[in-house]
Amino acid sequence: GFQVEYLDSPFALLMLWAVGGGISLCGALTYGELGAALPRSGGEYHLISELYHPALGFIAGWISATLGFAGPTALAAIAFGDYTTAVFPSLSSTHLAAGIVLLCSAIHATSITWGSWFQNAFTALKVLLILVFVGAAVQADPTTHSITVVPDGDALKELVSPGFAVSLVFVSYAYAGWNAAIYIVGEIRAPQRNLPLSLVLGT
Repeated sequence: GFQVEYLDSPFALLMLWAVGGGISLCGALTYGELGAALPRSGGEYHLISELYHPALGFIAGWISATLGFAGPTALAAIAFGDYTTAVFPSLSSTHLAAGIVLLCSAIHATSITWGSWFQNAFTALKVLLILVFVGAAVQADPTTHSITVVPDGDALKELVSPGFAVSLVFVSYAYAGWNAAIYIVGEIRAPQRNLPLSLVLGT
């Protein structure tokens, strides 16, 4: 919804996801190499401390904790609250957002097994929902719509528009988490092989 507010062309929308995926994949490959060379848990804090200076690693660690984790978590929780109150207007969007953060935190604090099951189940539900949307699009009557993914002049202009750049921010939130394995690289068996593999496959 936020993307189509700025972009009209289906081609530009698809390119938006391709560019976001390409950026994330470049990050995953870079983190894969760095994590394999410096296999110790800690993410950006450890990598920047080793590569540049511990003071910069400390700053990066705080930025990652406050913005890199808290920001996307808050955004997802707010979206959950807003979408739920669109269906059930009597509920409080703020309370729903806070509640979902507390619920997910409690599940993950319980055990790795429960947290893993919870993540896998909800990821499967999201993929299933995407497949339902794809199926609905395939079943749609093409004679009632004039949508094409073939680029035209307007679509190419949208690729260099400010709206494309703004929409890329929203896509970046969707790709958030591509780097998660770097935080536990010290716990991964054969990190030189498994870390890059998990980062690329996860992305």
